[in-house]
Amino acid sequence: MKSAVSRAVGAGLLLCLSAASALASDRPVSILARAGGSLAEREADQLRCEALAQRAPQTDLPQGGDLASAMGRGGHAYGRPPVPQVQGTTIGGLMNVVPGAVELERARDLAAEFCLSNLGYAPVLLTPEEADAFRRLHGGRKRSWEEQFLASPDTAARIAALRASPARDLPSYRAEPETLGGIRIDVRSLTATPGVVQRGGVAASGAAARWRTAEIVEPFEARISSGVLTAPAGVVFHQVDFRPQAEPLLRDPAATWCGPLTETNRVGAQATEVWCFTPQPDGYTLFRATGHAWQAGVYNHGPVFVGVREPLVLRERETDAMSLAFDIRVSSLTASNVILEGVVRHGDEQVVLWRQQIPMRARATRSLPLWSRRLHLTRVESGVTVLLDDAGTGEGPRR
Repeated sequence: MKSAVSRAVGAGLLLCLSAASALASDRPVSILARAGGSLAEREADQLRCEALAQRAPQTDLPQGGDLASAMGRGGHAYGRPPVPQVQGTTIGGLMNVVPGAVELERARDLAAEFCLSNLGYAPVLLTPEEADAFRRLHGGRKRSWEEQFLASPDTAARIAALRASPARDLPSYRAEPETLGGIRIDVRSLTATPGVVQRGGVAASGAAARWRTAEIVEPFEARISSGVLTAPAGVVFHQVDFRPQAEPLLRDPAATWCGPLTETNRVGAQATEVWCFTPQPDGYTLFRATGHAWQAGVYNHGPVFVGVREPLVLRERETDAMSLAFDIRVSSLTASNVILEGVVRHGDEQVVLWRQQIPMRARATRSLPLWSRRLHLTRVESGVTVLLDDAGTGEGPRR
């Protein structure tokens, strides 16, 4: 079965609309465009993104909140036309594992769309006059019209407006080294545990701090299907990054910020939990995260709310005084595998940020990259021994 992106490559239009359907109807027409890009470059990029998405393992596809949000929009970020949405509608909790063929197809389509977005593309909606002119053209004249459209300064301005976050007050995503999940690890402070580390033991430990924090500038209130979410000014949010994709082009390019909100349900009962916000073309996607108010964990299950438009106004803070501890733990040992977890601790609370399975049989040695350092594990009969060196390559352990 061809995906939406495959169909779009053949049609030369945006993913959601083939040339035939554009000519046969008066539905809106969008052109997938990148500032300064040509038609030939776009077609090559579509093929590249399609190939990446089709080859990607399931663990590299959009999962959890990303997929649920896309399905709530009708399947695609800029794919099939979105179905009408009531603000704050809920999508039944999708787990981190994509369960079926339909969801897998949509996940691959969405992965290709993330890829195109990361390459700078956006769907530019044609004016009624432009759409009418486009429908009347055929063959080479249609390609010429599209080439001129893509090269136009006006198109570049429209792309810039489209790619501007609808949540303009939410700080944009920023990648930095030595960060994992939502924390910055003091890699130089890491020390290896001497002797044999058994199941449940700590292989290495060190200091950490929250990566980026911001505080709410104006009181927040949003209605969702289960009640009302509120937070006063001054509440602290933090940026997280739990996207599992090893291929950066397949990751959602938007930033996710998490913090405590109070939900008041329809009978007046209140509960304060950690919620995460990710901006999308139609507003925020909201979901409850695991973890704690000071540090969110990964999405596990529960409702995902899409199209929430009430502004969350955040002002990034220059410093964060909260001190954290970071452990790399041996969470499981089998005859053929060792599973490591990255755990951040604050007082008596802890959050698992990362988990990785490493194939290791008896007497085998494996190395884990830790940016400027490396963690070496050697399998012994009752556990593993651990060494740290300073020969890192700049890469981290994130999967």
